[in-house]
Amino acid sequence: MTFSALGAKTARERNFKIDVAGGISTAKLGMSNAELAKARITPGHYTISFALYDEREHLAGSALSGNAFTFGTSHPALTAKPLVPDAIGRESELNVPFAFSNDGDIPARVTALLVFTRPDRTDGIELYVPNLVVPPRGAKHVVHVGLAKRRELGVGAGAWLVTASAFDDAESRLDNYPGHLLMIGKVLSQPLPPTLNASPIEQAQELGVTMTLKNDGDVDDLVTAVLIFSGPGAAKPIEYKLEGIHVAPGTTTHPVILSAMDRYNLGIRPGRWKVATTALDRAGKRLETRRSSDLVINPEPSH
Repeated sequence: MTFSALGAKTARERNFKIDVAGGISTAKLGMSNAELAKARITPGHYTISFALYDEREHLAGSALSGNAFTFGTSHPALTAKPLVPDAIGRESELNVPFAFSNDGDIPARVTALLVFTRPDRTDGIELYVPNLVVPPRGAKHVVHVGLAKRRELGVGAGAWLVTASAFDDAESRLDNYPGHLLMIGKVLSQPLPPTLNASPIEQAQELGVTMTLKNDGDVDDLVTAVLIFSGPGAAKPIEYKLEGIHVAPGTTTHPVILSAMDRYNLGIRPGRWKVATTALDRAGKRLETRRSSDLVINPEPSH
């Protein structure tokens, strides 16, 4: 019997002398833990080769090689949620550290998995990183996903939900952490100032504020529009938010309408108001703020 440790350049042999009776017979070979230790076969992963030689030391038949043998046990675990960042630059490398433990006595081999899914979609892009070695007591492995690899996978700029998982060498899942929001690059902007449908307006008149938004990603995105009013009697700026605005790739305009009742409930009374707009991306980060021309709301005529 020849024991070859994975990755080793040398092998260790153990010879057995057996008597072979005439006809067909079976011989059972065994080694105790003490014999394995004496042969300097320590816990680990091996391949075993078997060969039979006659009394003249000539090979009898064919040798059997490549039989997998594990001496000892491994118990890998994913000890914490892998740290996916909230945002990276458009051309930056994505680095996700995985921390593994192993309370066995031999190294374990594990596979890390990252799944990239666009928000509001169900089809994901999978990246497997196999054959990560976790020695007894554990190890940390960092999965690196550079720009070239993301292009190969089809993971472009914009918002992604990232799921981090890991598996042992039997393909059993160690743990699963879904849905971390990752922003790759800045794809949303407000390139132009907003415009008002009219100024001055009467108190009963609707106010329309048209925002121009740019999306230089390759898929629709979602924002929350924010209108900001600063004016007479307001101790601090008054904000009005409208969620669920879809922004297609390219430059698009988006009207936001405030009724007279909306303005009254916000505390926007007659007078001159400074108006600005911004938007919140999926991560709640604000785009640049742009000012429009002033809004004048006329008072009701006296009778």
